[in-house]
Amino acid sequence: IRSLQQQLVVVQRALALQGHSRERALALHCAYYHYARTEPTLFLCLLTATMPAVLEKNSAARLAQRQQLEQQLAGICAEVIHEAVAAGALTLPAASVVDGWSFLHWAYALGSNLLFEPSRQIGLFSNLQPEQQLQTGLHILLDGMQWQPLSQHWDYQRSWQRISQQLQ
Repeated sequence: IRSLQQQLVVVQRALALQGHSRERALALHCAYYHYARTEPTLFLCLLTATMPAVLEKNSAARLAQRQQLEQQLAGICAEVIHEAVAAGALTLPAASVVDGWSFLHWAYALGSNLLFEPSRQIGLFSNLQPEQQLQTGLHILLDGMQWQPLSQHWDYQRSWQRISQQLQ
C-alpha cells in the first residue's frame, strides 16, 4: 500500500506536467521509471504482494485499500488515453477499449522496469542502457498505436529530458 501511495504521488505529479497527450503518456512512463530506480525495494514489493501466499494473509480492508489505489493509477492512464482521443491524437479501433490499452501501457512499464535490474545483475543485457531501451520500446508501442505526433515527427528524447528534470 505504501508503494502504491508513493507511486500515485509521483504519477499525479507527472500528470500535472504540460505537453500534448503523447508527452503526457511519456511523462507517466518516465515517472514510473524513476520510481522503480529510486525505490527498487518498494517497487518490487508490488510483485511480491500479488503472490497467493501474501494475498491470503491480508485483511479484506487492506485488499480493498490496495484495489482502490490500483484503480486510481489505472484511471490516470485511462485519463491520458481519453484526452488523446478527444484531442484527435489517437484513434481507437472499433473493438478496442481504453482499459485494454491502459493494460498494455502498464504491462510494458512494469515488465521493462522489472526485468532490467535483475537481468543486468546476472550479466544479461549489460550492453543496453535501461532508460534508452525503455524509451525505444515505448515509441514502438505508441507509434504502433498511431499516437500522434509519431516519434519521427517529434523530439521525444528532449521531452523525456524535460520531464525528468521537472519530476526531480
